[in-house]
Amino acid sequence: MTDNKLETRLEPSLAKKPVELNFTDYSINNFKPDYGNKKKKYYPIFRSGIKGLKLHCVKISGNKFLTQQFWFNGKSD
Repeated sequence: MTDNKLETRLEPSLAKKPVELNFTDYSINNFKPDYGNKKKKYYPIFRSGIKGLKLHCVKISGNKFLTQQFWFNGKSD
């Protein structure tokens, strides 16, 4: 009889570097999002002067929209 032990080891995962997207027409038009297995994805925009500004990318249509996330009474909208 052989002793088959299941080895469970946690591999150290590398932290993903956030995508740094500038608030310019050129950088938004040339940006190619990585959807993975999701239909839509949000990317934060840096150096815009607008807090909570995100680029909303839709996989099916290929459209890109600017949205702003804000907090009111402890809830995001």
